[in-house]
Amino acid sequence: MSGVVGYLVSGYWIEEFGFEAPVWFILSCQVLCFLYLFLLPESRPKAPDAPNFFTCNSFRTMRSVFTKHRPGITRKVLYLLLASSGIFILTVLGIDGVITLYYLASPLCFSSVLIGYMYSCYTFAIATGAVTLTSSLITRFVSEFKLVVLGALAVTISMVWLAFSRYRWMIYICKLTKSYFKCYMVSVEGRV
Repeated sequence: MSGVVGYLVSGYWIEEFGFEAPVWFILSCQVLCFLYLFLLPESRPKAPDAPNFFTCNSFRTMRSVFTKHRPGITRKVLYLLLASSGIFILTVLGIDGVITLYYLASPLCFSSVLIGYMYSCYTFAIATGAVTLTSSLITRFVSEFKLVVLGALAVTISMVWLAFSRYRWMIYICKLTKSYFKCYMVSVEGRV
């Protein structure tokens, strides 16, 4: 919910105070989080086998995913999954700044308030999509592979839709479609 509220408020702050006010607010939140992290004691008792701060256990686990012996074609499937996931991440997430500039240009002419509304809806859709698409109810009827293929198709269609968008409502539909794909892909990659 912080992303939803943050995007709603930041558009007005940019219109009223310029870009400095949101940046100072973000900096103050980061400083408070940093202070909270190091100054307040941990609320839970420490487990005896809990990892230390600068250990390499997570790297060892990640390395074992690639070095572990896999029978048959599963290693090729793993590399294909990584390559396709990387391509989607580069194309979808890497061009988001350019797409925001497209929203500002003609014929859409979004203001900072409208961009804040759109990203607020986007963040809310990711939160609700994470709950609905990753629930066991959906995966009971549709396999994860089919949902990932459907998500990839949704992103492709949303990018084509974006290319031909001439009205603001079309941008909202494109952004919402992309948000559901994004939340599901993050969930599937977390389980892999």
